[in-house]
This record gives sequence, structure tokens and C-alpha cells, in this order.
Amino acid sequence: MYSEEVENLANKIRDALQRGRYHTALKYIDEALKKIDSPELWLTKGYVYACLNSYEDALKCYDRALEMDPSMAEAWNNKGVALLQTDKYEEALRHLTKASELNPFNTAFIINRAEVLHKLGRLEEAIKCYDEVIDLDPKIVSAWIHKGDIFLEKNRFEEALKCYEKAVDENPAYIMAWVKVTSTLRKLGREKDAEDIGKIMKMVSKIYNLLSRGNYKSALN
Repeated sequence: MYSEEVENLANKIRDALQRGRYHTALKYIDEALKKIDSPELWLTKGYVYACLNSYEDALKCYDRALEMDPSMAEAWNNKGVALLQTDKYEEALRHLTKASELNPFNTAFIINRAEVLHKLGRLEEAIKCYDEVIDLDPKIVSAWIHKGDIFLEKNRFEEALKCYEKAVDENPAYIMAWVKVTSTLRKLGREKDAEDIGKIMKMVSKIYNLLSRGNYKSALN
């Protein structure tokens, strides 16, 4: 009976989160915590507070989760992200580094670490993080985009262009990648190429819009 109550509460928490009803989710989490004091519940509670932009409350929950289970990589990561949101970059980096040490193959953790390094102005280290992500999964478009953005920031336009082109290769439907290719070509003085890419971008955008509406015949014509 006891475990059935907890399971019912877990289902209610999950449903509330899916519906974006965060205050309702908090109510059910607190009910569940009265029955079972688990690090997973504290992790979830911290996540909910973070969704509500209540980062100080989120940090307290992550601390509680880590007290109970110091090996919980997701708690280290989530705390690092909350610290990032409160502009505590050095502390955020320590937590995100720990998360990656515990789970070195989690690409989201590495991307978060790269973002903090970027904020700290440690651009070459951030690039290395994105390279790690790409080595693990080259289909993660955001890694190519962010890596390109750093090259752009360093006025390394050719390298930025290669990253944006790779992002387009991986996801032709991602219009922002096309936009970045076009703007970088212009920075390189390749106006004609930029115009040609702009035309392709409009065509691709039109095709994907038709496909998204189920208008397959028009998309193929």
C-alpha cells in the first residue's frame, strides 16, 4: 500500500510536469518526501524550482540530493546550471566539471561546461568541449553552431563557416544554421555565394513548411 501511494504520487508529479503545472508538481513532491526521503525527489524538486526561476531554492534542493548521494552526476550538473543562471561562473564550472567526471559521455553536461567556459572568456577550452561533444555525437547541431559562434567571435571566419556548414549538413531544416552560413560568407566578402545560399535557404524553408503541414505533393513540385 505504501509503495502504491508513492507510485501514484510519482505519476501525479510526472503528469504535472508534462503539463507545465510546476506549483502542483511541488505540492506532490512534498507529499512524496513525507513518505520517502530520496535524492531523486530532491533532484526533481530542484528542477521544478529552476523551471520557476527560483534558483536559490533549486540550489538548496540539489545540495540535499548531493548530501544523500554525492555520486549523482545529474545533481552536480543541475546545480552547475543553476549557478550559471545566477552568474556564479567559477563555482558553476567546478560543479559541471564534477558532473562530467562522474558521467564523461553525457554530451549535455559537456555543452553546459562549454557555455560556462565561454562566459569566462576561456574560448579555446570551450572549443575543446564542443570538440568532445562532436566526437561523441557529430549529429548534435548545437555543438557545431556554438563552436562556430566562438570562431566568429575570434574573427576566424573560415573556421566558423565550416562549423555552420556542418550544422546545415546535419540538419537542413534548421534555418538559423543557414542564416549563419549566409552572414559568415558576407563577412568573408563572398557576396554572390551568400545570395545563392539565401535563395536555397528560402526554398528549403518553403519545402519544410509544406511538409510540416502534410502538403507532400506541393513540397515535391
